[in-house]
Amino acid sequence: TGAADEECDATGADNTSADAGAAADPATLGDADFGSCSTPEIEFGVGFDGRKETSFQPKDKTSFNHGSAQAIGIITQFICDTLTNSCKANQAAKDLCTKAQAAAAAEAPKQGIDADAFNLVFGITTKFADVQAIDDQGRPVAAAARRSATFDALRARLNRRQPVRRAACATAAASSSAAATAAASATASAPAAASSST
Repeated sequence: TGAADEECDATGADNTSADAGAAADPATLGDADFGSCSTPEIEFGVGFDGRKETSFQPKDKTSFNHGSAQAIGIITQFICDTLTNSCKANQAAKDLCTKAQAAAAAEAPKQGIDADAFNLVFGITTKFADVQAIDDQGRPVAAAARRSATFDALRARLNRRQPVRRAACATAAASSSAAATAAASATASAPAAASSST
């Protein structure tokens, strides 16, 4: 299926909500082509590689095979380098990754919002800011008081596109339903036509 199909479910609902791991927004990606790799995305949580502290790791280890790290900069640099060295991504994709690196670095370090900011540049809305940060002694770490202006601007831009996507999904669902009804009607009328001709 194409990117547009992946954004809508069978009911015509928009799938690019605030759920972790929501599909990337094609409008945000623009001309970016990630080559042989998937759209970059970073996870944040406890227990990666047996750690007791929270850390970051690439979501897709097939495209971006790197272990976890407490500092998101290690992961973002690896992902951006991999786009060039292994994925053969185009310049638009590399530029987007550089922008994502800067967005992550603008947030409070070692917090889930770092991953949210990185992912948001690629049109992926996640909620890792809700994950309690834990230090390497297993102690909770206080969350940052507020998000950066960069994060708020990215989120606002993505939110402005959601009503448009929802309308497009609803239209696609209506068209699909009409086509299915027409096909069912044609199938039902075929035996009757065959019977009348005998």
